[in-house]
Amino acid sequence: MMHKFINVNVKNKSILPYLNTTVEFTKSFGEIQGLLMKFGCADLITRQTPSKVPGTTLNCTLYTIGFVQKGNHFLIEFPVFIVPFGRDHHKEVRMNVSGRIMLNKIKALLVDVEMEFLSFEQAMMPFQLIAGRDGQPVTIQDFVDGNRAEIASGKSVFLLGGGDN
Repeated sequence: MMHKFINVNVKNKSILPYLNTTVEFTKSFGEIQGLLMKFGCADLITRQTPSKVPGTTLNCTLYTIGFVQKGNHFLIEFPVFIVPFGRDHHKEVRMNVSGRIMLNKIKALLVDVEMEFLSFEQAMMPFQLIAGRDGQPVTIQDFVDGNRAEIASGKSVFLLGGGDN
């Protein structure tokens, strides 16, 4: 489980949705929790961890929502957006961007559930927790990201836990 730190490219920042949103992160964070509860998620936990952007002196807060739905455990970690501003391109953290993007991503996934195109588990699969090879919880998305070469090679990458493959 690893938060993503996203440096917005100065040349392409005009194409990033929500870059200048005025909607506060806490509003988006609350809306996401409300959506999850609407879909029967229980044991919602939230965590805010003060941190620093790696390689900088910029302070940031790492946000996480954990929950259980039908016995399956899920974890959503919010990316940290670092945006240049001003003529000398100082950088600032804009969690409002993260909040709006994640809210709309989760809304879109849950529309598939409402339409019965996907089950909740299928729609939210990237956020589902599994036991990694070391026995520690990891989201399916992070597991796949950490094993891309092995998956592409056709090895038995999905032998989790104590497997030798």
